[in-house]
Amino acid sequence: MAAPANPPTFAPETPSAPASGRRCSSCTNPLVPLGPRPFRTAAVGELPEAVVTLELFFCSQCGKVEFYSTR
Repeated sequence: MAAPANPPTFAPETPSAPASGRRCSSCTNPLVPLGPRPFRTAAVGELPEAVVTLELFFCSQCGKVEFYSTR
């Protein structure tokens, strides 16, 4: 099976993406905001399944991805 022609990427479109004010917890490089993303949580015990929105941030130096609550 051949690799997809355009594999998905999480890197910012431009190297001059706006700074978020947040810093990487691993290398302290400024994080690049990639915007809100919906995530589905599984039902656990009596807690129902839900969709939560988390802000996604990317470190262009070490490649770490960090998630923060939008609340």
